[in-house]
Order: sequence, then structure tokens, then C-alpha cells
Amino acid sequence: MTDYNIVPKPWTPISVTEDDNGIIVSVLGRTYNFGNEMFPVSITANGEELLSSPISLIGEDNGVALDWIHKETWVQNQYDGRITICSAMESRFAVISSFCEIDYDGYMKFTIKLSTRGIHVRSGFDRTPDKEKRIINKLWLDIPLKKDKAKLSHNGSWYTGTDSGFTKEGNLCFKPVNWYGCEKCGLGVYFDSDENWQSIEKKKAIEIIDKDNSFVIRHHLLDFHPRKWDVEENMMYNDKELANTRSYGLNLTPLTYVMGIQATPTKPYDESILKEKMIHIDCFARIERDYLEFFTDKVSESNPLNVLEHLKESGVTTIILHQCWNKIQGYWELGRKDSQRIQTLIDLIHKNGMKVLFYFCNTISTLAPVSEEYILRNSHIRHNGTQEISFYRTPPQRTYRTCANGPDVFKNLTEGMSRFLTEYNADGVYIDSADIPWECTNHLHGCGYTDSFGIKHPTYPVHTMREAFKKIYIEIHEKLGKTIQLHPYNAFIPSIHTYCDLYWNGEQFVFKNGTNSEGIIKSLDEGFMMTEMLGRNIGTPCQLLAYNLPDNSWNLKMANAISIPYGTYPRPIDIHSTLDDMTPVWKALDEFKAWECSFTGYYEGNNFAECDNDTIKISKYENETNFVLAITNPSLNQLKNIKIKSKYPALKELIKNVQLTGKEFTLDFEPFDSFFVLCDKSF
Repeated sequence: MTDYNIVPKPWTPISVTEDDNGIIVSVLGRTYNFGNEMFPVSITANGEELLSSPISLIGEDNGVALDWIHKETWVQNQYDGRITICSAMESRFAVISSFCEIDYDGYMKFTIKLSTRGIHVRSGFDRTPDKEKRIINKLWLDIPLKKDKAKLSHNGSWYTGTDSGFTKEGNLCFKPVNWYGCEKCGLGVYFDSDENWQSIEKKKAIEIIDKDNSFVIRHHLLDFHPRKWDVEENMMYNDKELANTRSYGLNLTPLTYVMGIQATPTKPYDESILKEKMIHIDCFARIERDYLEFFTDKVSESNPLNVLEHLKESGVTTIILHQCWNKIQGYWELGRKDSQRIQTLIDLIHKNGMKVLFYFCNTISTLAPVSEEYILRNSHIRHNGTQEISFYRTPPQRTYRTCANGPDVFKNLTEGMSRFLTEYNADGVYIDSADIPWECTNHLHGCGYTDSFGIKHPTYPVHTMREAFKKIYIEIHEKLGKTIQLHPYNAFIPSIHTYCDLYWNGEQFVFKNGTNSEGIIKSLDEGFMMTEMLGRNIGTPCQLLAYNLPDNSWNLKMANAISIPYGTYPRPIDIHSTLDDMTPVWKALDEFKAWECSFTGYYEGNNFAECDNDTIKISKYENETNFVLAITNPSLNQLKNIKIKSKYPALKELIKNVQLTGKEFTLDFEPFDSFFVLCDKSF
């Protein structure tokens, strides 16, 4: 049984007031003011109002605009970690009943039922005559957002990873994961299913309307009378029976709509992540031997240090191990021979003053000692009824992709990771691709639905996936004090990302563009970076996954120049070139203690430095004593004698340790150069 009084750090217990003016719910950094309505009339995040007008359900019944009456909203129950608000209202022919569960992280899960209004029995047998047929022509959910708070958007696809950027007016097909925001805050909107949605065109299920100073996000729940109700009425009576009834659509099954709404950032952004110098071992730069042997062997013929000593000397604080630490993909139990090997490796890493995180995932390996029935009831089943098979690795094996609605996988994964970390004294987990609510039709665990035409549709375990990561966070982070890192594999889901310490992404653009440098750079444009890779607008730090391609068409130096202007950084994936590129950047960040500074991106309005070339990006770090300009050339162009004018006089460039003077200075930029210029704030 769930204990709703559990509130893990950094979150705090929910606060709620209820009086004649309505209901106001406060969670960490955000408020939801319901007034006396079913949906919030105001949402603030870090003091910023997100809504331009109240969220509302609009539409028509029998051709007349819906006029909601007899509204009631009240707090049904309250715990430290969850409250429930119930609401009801009706129009001439429609009844809307809703309960909203609000968690400590600010996630509001609405379960809304649309039914036909009955014939009132006001007292005794006094019936109010009401013989009109119940027809609901339209039902739209409108979320009007202030334009400056919704200039960025993500309407999720975990296949292309390209559905993020600047918000534009237009139409979209149904999307289970949506986020609208800016560089500081935003609003996530989530759906498990499009069951009972009826838009005139499939591609117009969601509409983004540019209206004055707002973006109105319109969700077309119904564009015409529900087909399901038509089918039910046709099946309910024969002609003779229908003629002798007074049904008028009174006996129709209510339609259910479930949605999640959550303001971001969900927690304070933790700049201390910049203290960590992480390296990802065996990710694309493959290690073709046992990890223990690799780490205790010398770096190269020219470098006699063993790998662990080299990493320590380079400043590495955390090692992330990829999948081959265990012979069984993503599994939490080691074979007898491997157990001592891994314990020895962990002890050696700790002895060298570093931490180590281990790869896990929610797939089921063909090597895993589980039954076929276990696999079937937890599997992700595609539209065509087949299981999704992924991953090949050695020892030779394949894996079944699973669904969060499966009853066992996440439960066992959470318990297994906790047991492994405790037994071996490891420092945390890196969870790969387990956050994706893949579309699923597996009826064994309740996924999928069949529409009124007999066509099967998938559903998306968005809400279940979030609950699974909540439990992982409580067990791993809260109870054990261990680190959780997440690789979302193209997905951007702030409601899930909040339950990790760091997420990282970006490899999809190399998969998409190959060795096309210009294509990769174009994909990592300002809209994408500000939406998915900024981190501060959702409350969770992130890193850009980058690696040096053999032809150097994409490398970590390029990734640094692109990501530094956003206050985020790539991680090296090998002990040679990418580590060599990253080490001087780490040293510069250490020199001015970047984690003790506030960060201001170039995109926030640059009143601290000027440049005569638009290609150059200038952001800054600042605290009481330090003022540092982060300056990059995120392009393929060589730029000479670029003039920079700073608010404070320059002292030196930290990466190349070059002395500078004056408020005006010049820099020469090779393609993708990055500089940190320390200035004299005492001036």
C-alpha cells in the first residue's frame, strides 16, 4: 500500500488552502490556484505566471455553446505527499465529473468522466420534463499560456528526437508527452491514451493557436458526437423498444479522459553537478576485454600509468560503466565468478578516490533466468501483435523490450538495483532508455484499446512510468543516498527526468546525420538546446552525449562549443581524445568554482558583454567575487580578431592561460573554440 505521507528531498509537503475564494495548492516553487473551478485558473512557477487565462473545457451540446453550471470543487483528502481534489459541473446535456491527484512534485493527474445529464428527481416522484436528446458536438481542453512563457515546445517523439524547438502555430496528431516553456519555466501535459478522442482529422488532435500574447494549446477531445454513444444506442434497443422508451441518451457509458499537468522546474536546479568530472567507459568507444583488466592495465605504450591512475590524474571524479560489467544485459545479479571481479574493481576505484555507476535497463535478456510467461506479461507488444526485440551484444544474446504496465519488471529492477548497490557498495546507477513509454497493445497487462470500428490502438504508460521512477528515486536516492543518472534515448519527459540527478542525450543526431557535420550542428540548434538541454527550465541537470567520430566530423570539442553557452557540458567517453579535450575545460571550471556562481545565458539578454560577430556566443558565470565570460565559436568558421567588450576588464583566458587586459580585447577563434575569460570584478 502506498504511503502518501512520504516526501523525498528536495521536495516538501504539499500545502493547501480551501476557503470561499477556492483552493490554492502550493508545492516546491509552484502554486496551482483552482479558485472554485475544475482546472487551475492560475499556475505560477518560481513566481512567474504561466497562464494567460484559466484552463477550460469548451464545446457545444446540440449546437449550443457549453454553459457550465452547478459547479462544485472541494479537497477530498490531504496527505503530505498527495492531495485529491474532486470537481463536478454540468451543461444542458453533459455532466463532467473529475478527481485530480496532486503529488508533492507538482504533478496533477486528472481523471475526467463525461456522461449525459440525467432527468432530475427533485423530490419524491416529481420529475422535471426533459425530452431532448443528449448530443455533445464538441469538447475541447484549452490551455492558454503566456507567449513569453511558452516560446519553446516539445511534442514528443522518441523515434526522431527532433520534436523540440520554438513554438509555432499549427496542428499535431495525438502526442502522449508535451512540454511548453521558456528558459526558466514551463508546463508539461501528458496523456496515457487517445481513447475517446475524436478529432475531425488525425493530424489535428492538438492545435497550437497563436492568439495575441498567448499560445492556446487546444486538445480536440471531441469534434463531433461520440461514436461510442452512437454504437451503444444502436445496440441498446430495437426499433419497437426505442419507440417506447424515454432514453434520450440517458443510459450511455461515461467517457473517460486521463491527463497529467505539471509546472516546471519541478525542483531547484543543482549547479554542484559542475563539481563532477564524469567519464563514460565503453559507450561507443568499445572496450573489448574485461573491465577489471582494462582499468588495471597501462594507458598506452607512451603512458605507463594504469587507467585508473590516469583518470585520477585527469581529474575524473565519477566513472560510468556501460553494459558489459554483467554478462546478462541490464540484469542485477552477477554470476559467481563475476561477483568477486566486480567487487575488486569497485574497491580499486574507491581506493583511487573516484565513484562508479553501473548500467541498468528494463529490457529482458534472452539469457535472463525467467519464464516465458514472465516475459509475455511484461513485454511491449507492437501494433501487429509481436514483441519488440532489441539489443545484440556478447555473450551472444538479444533482449525483449518491456512495458511499464507490466507487473514485474520495474518492481524487480528497483529491488535488484537496491540490493546490488548495497551488497557491492557501488555509488549509483545509470539507467538506459527505461524512461520511454513505448506504445503498447499487450492486453495481458491492460495496454491497448479497441475502438468502435473494431480497430486496435496502442496506449502509452506515461503515468505508470513516472510512478516507477518515483519508486526508484525513493529506494536508490532517498534511502541509500546513491546517484541516479538517466539516458532517455531521444525522449524528453520532465515528469520522469525529475527523478534522476542527471540526464544526458544527443547521440540521436549522429545516428540521424551520420558524418554530416553541418547536419549535426543544425540539429543542435538554439530551439532544441534551450528546450531539452538547458536543464534549468525543468530542474534537472543534463549533459550532451558526444564522441569523436573517426573522420572528426563530430567530436567533443564541437560539443563543448555548442553546449557551453547553455551552461551544460558533454562527457568524455574514452580515456584518450575525448578526455584530453575535456580536461582543460574541467580545470577552468574548477579555477573559478563554477558551481558557486549563477549562470546567465546569452539568450537572456546580454548586458554584460558585446561582440561584433553574431556567430560568437557569450554567456557568463558570476558570484560576489568572480565574473567569467564563457565565449564560444559554435561554427565551422575560423574567426580572427574578434572584438569583445566586457562589463569588467579582462584578466586572463583560463583554458589557454593567456593574459588579457582592458574592457575591450580581441580573440582569435579556430572552429569550435571555447574560452573562459576571467574579469576583474573589483574594478
